[in-house]
Amino acid sequence: MSLLTALAVGFGLAADAFAASVSRGCLIRERVGMYALLMAVLFGGFQALMPYIGWQAGAPAQAVIEAWDHWVAFGILFAIGAKTIHEGFTGDDSDDTPKSRQLTLAALVVTAIATSIDALAAGFGFALVTDDLWLMIAVTGIVTFALSWVGVHLGCRVSALVGQRAEIVGGLVLIAIGANILYQHLSV
Repeated sequence: MSLLTALAVGFGLAADAFAASVSRGCLIRERVGMYALLMAVLFGGFQALMPYIGWQAGAPAQAVIEAWDHWVAFGILFAIGAKTIHEGFTGDDSDDTPKSRQLTLAALVVTAIATSIDALAAGFGFALVTDDLWLMIAVTGIVTFALSWVGVHLGCRVSALVGQRAEIVGGLVLIAIGANILYQHLSV
């Protein structure tokens, strides 16, 4: 696999994580650097881990996973997006973020898993055509780390400009990501 191919795959797989990090960044009012690093590590780590898992599982498990992976990703992203939209409508713009609206590690891990399911499928696919997936795994993890870090900072700035409407838009983005994953799998 060439570096150019690995970069193209890495950017393609990182797109969902970037959009999710912008959306989640809209919820951050303090400790932006810490959250940006945490999300970059989680999203980049899962984007690198999932192709490896898919690569190791290979073709035998591909048919089983492909039958439902898009529904799982859609359901998770829809639920998180709907919750974010609800919080955008019911919350206030004050600097005191209620405990229920704070980003939790569990919510970030679930988001990281949901946005990296397509990387699992990519690992399955590459297992069928190449013996060396390490370059793609490394590039995908690094690209996703960088884009997620930028996305959190971008989301935080957008939120500062437009207030809680950013949460509503962020929730809609998460739902759109899930719908896009579902559409791509069902339209094939």
